[in-house]
Amino acid sequence: MDRHALGSFLRTKREQRDATALGYGTEGRRTPGLRRSEVAELAHISVEHYTNLEQARGARPSRDVLVSVSRALELTRDEETHLFELGGHARPRPAHPAMEVADSILQLIHSLPSTAALVLSARYDVLAWNRLAEVLLEDFSQCGWERRNLIRRHFLLDSLSGQGHFNMDGYFDFSRFSVGRLRSTLARYPDDHDTVRLVEELRARSEEFDAMWRDQDVNVDTHTSKLMKHEKLGNLLLVCDVLQVPDRDQHVVLLSAPDGSDTAEILRSATDGSLPATGPFVADLA
Repeated sequence: MDRHALGSFLRTKREQRDATALGYGTEGRRTPGLRRSEVAELAHISVEHYTNLEQARGARPSRDVLVSVSRALELTRDEETHLFELGGHARPRPAHPAMEVADSILQLIHSLPSTAALVLSARYDVLAWNRLAEVLLEDFSQCGWERRNLIRRHFLLDSLSGQGHFNMDGYFDFSRFSVGRLRSTLARYPDDHDTVRLVEELRARSEEFDAMWRDQDVNVDTHTSKLMKHEKLGNLLLVCDVLQVPDRDQHVVLLSAPDGSDTAEILRSATDGSLPATGPFVADLA
C-alpha cells in the first residue's frame, strides 16, 4: 500500500469534482471541487477517517471504505481499479456479468470481413456479431432469448434437434468447454440470479450437462479447428479462437479459415457477394 500516493490521488479526484452539480454551494470555497467533509458525507464515513486517507495517516482502509469513497467521487472503472491498487486491495468484481460491449470491440469485429465474430457475455449470451457470423451461424436479431445463450441452446435445443452446435463437429468438446466456462462464471458471480437460474435449469433438464457439472472440470480450450456443414456454402474447415476481454469479462469468438484454403476462398466470395457493409449488430437482451 502506498499511503502518500493514495492521499494524493484522492485529493486530486476530490478537487476535480463539481460541487455545484451535487447541490453544494460555492460560497466560502477557497479551493476547487468538494470539501473533505462533503466527500465524507457522500461516502458515509467520518470526516476524520477521510482526512486520514488523504493525509496518509491511520490504518489501511477497508475494501468497503474504498468502495464508498469511489462512489462518492464517481470514479471511472479504471480510476477505481487504481484506487484499490493504491489501497492494497484487488478491485472488487461486479455482482453481475457485463452486458454492454465496448465501442472498440464493436469496431474490431466489424473490421474483420473474412472472419465471423461473436461477442459473448461471461455466461455465453450473444451480445454482438458481424455480418459473416450472421451468414455462417444465424441472424441472432431474430432469435429469442433462449437461443441467444449458446450454452442453453447447445444442451436444450440443438441437442434435441440432432443438428449439433451450428452443424459443426466437436459436439462433446463444446459440451465440456462450455460447462467449464459456466462453472467458472458461477464462481465469479455467485449472486447473479440469471447465472444461478441458468445452471439450475440446465442441471434439471439436461442429464448430459448435470453429469459434466458433477465432474468439476474447469479446463477450457481457446484454439481449435471445426468442420462445419453449411446448408448453402457446403463443408467449411474453420479455425476457432476465443479471445478474452478482461475488463468486461467477455469473450470474442473468431471463426476464420486457414490461408490459401478452399474455405478461405468461399468466405471471401460470401463476403464480396452477399454481405452489405453495415454492422456490427448488438443484441437486445432486455
